[in-house]
Amino acid sequence: MLGSLVTEPLRYTDDDVMRLKDGAATVNALVRRTTRERLAERRFDEWSALEIIAHVVDLAEVTRMRVERSLAEDTPTIESVPSGTLAEERDPLRLAKRLQWAHARLVELLMEPGATERGARHTQWGDITAGHMAAYHARHADGHIGELSRAFPPA
Repeated sequence: MLGSLVTEPLRYTDDDVMRLKDGAATVNALVRRTTRERLAERRFDEWSALEIIAHVVDLAEVTRMRVERSLAEDTPTIESVPSGTLAEERDPLRLAKRLQWAHARLVELLMEPGATERGARHTQWGDITAGHMAAYHARHADGHIGELSRAFPPA
């Protein structure tokens, strides 16, 4: 089923489930112990920590919608997300809640038998599965969240 442009299809694994759950919990803890001002001031190249959280939230919600579409439709066409997209929200607590909900929903959706193999066509990647989309997001988010957690360790 996977084809043309995805060079290495990802399999959604238990590790990805844990990345989604742990990532949401880590962001939740981080925003509760760090002021909004510190999150806005701390830079990672061109983005602040707050913008990185907004980016992860935006992609989590996009991925959730994509997976929902792949489960509801036969091979929907999935558009690419412009590089560097951010959720407009800047309240850290609200962002953390949105991330928690999106990640929990992804885990829930993909628990159904056969859900990870449901197909979609991505405009850049070609034929992909719901599992690939969730695994890609889990690993991408984990990289960003790991960077944040190293910069803002628990006291």
